[in-house]
Amino acid sequence: IQLNNHTGQSMEAFVNDSLLSIYFFNTETKKITYANPAFCQLLGYLLEEIDTLTIYDFLNHTKESVDSFVSHVTRTKQRNIGERQWIRKDGKVIDIFVNASHGDHNDSKIIYISAQDISERKHMERELQKSEHFLNESQKVSKIGSYVLDISLGKWKCTEGLGRILGYSENGEYTIQDWISVIHPGHKKMMADYFEIEVIGKKKR
Repeated sequence: IQLNNHTGQSMEAFVNDSLLSIYFFNTETKKITYANPAFCQLLGYLLEEIDTLTIYDFLNHTKESVDSFVSHVTRTKQRNIGERQWIRKDGKVIDIFVNASHGDHNDSKIIYISAQDISERKHMERELQKSEHFLNESQKVSKIGSYVLDISLGKWKCTEGLGRILGYSENGEYTIQDWISVIHPGHKKMMADYFEIEVIGKKKR
């Protein structure tokens, strides 16, 4: 599939060599009119197979959702960005960050898509959420809690377990003085000194 001549040789080379997955499709037929090598490699298709594809073949969304997206971009003619899911030729679902824009060419309405594979990042986010959920559940069972301190801001947040113990909300943001206020009066000076010297002091070194 070749880019149209009017785009110029420099633009053609830029799109073909781009690491971003780029493709164009006709908004009426939904057929792919151009795809660069990065797109083919990402989805596992041969370049000669692209002519047979429509966007329904690899977008992991309902037809109604896809049609609504196409209609919105065509109607507003505004750039649209967001996270989507695509399906590779081998059936594997991947997470994609998409940038879509609308244009007209030879009396046809075209949507231009550039996309970046964010599957690894999304996988890490999901694993982090699982770890956080496991930690929270473990703390509930053990009746313990923990907190996270942002030293630069002097603010801290607590987990649900610690919030129950201290009478704080897990969604709240608290100051160092709030932390000191819950320490037993006999231990306040020792803990305040420890915090100032060992925590703050070593952070500044």
